[in-house]
Amino acid sequence: MLKKIGLVPRLLLGIISGILIGMFLPETVSRLLYTFTHIFGEFLNYIVPFVILAFIIPGIAELGNKASYPHHFTTFYHAASLNEIKLCKQSFKG
Repeated sequence: MLKKIGLVPRLLLGIISGILIGMFLPETVSRLLYTFTHIFGEFLNYIVPFVILAFIIPGIAELGNKASYPHHFTTFYHAASLNEIKLCKQSFKG
């Protein structure tokens, strides 16, 4: 049945049901769900850069000697800026 419903209606249905369930759930269950959400979010923040690198590195290796110096410079500059963004996010979390 859910496959017949589009993505946006599913999202709206999930948001509305979450609000309604949250209104009647005890606070301890809400805190437990928040803890799980927080841990899962931190896991995603940790794993996403590795997933991105897992897709980018084989493409760079496939280029081999066909890549010019500017391409290498751009790639390493992009990787360094990703690392800086991650470090900035961590420093602002406090």
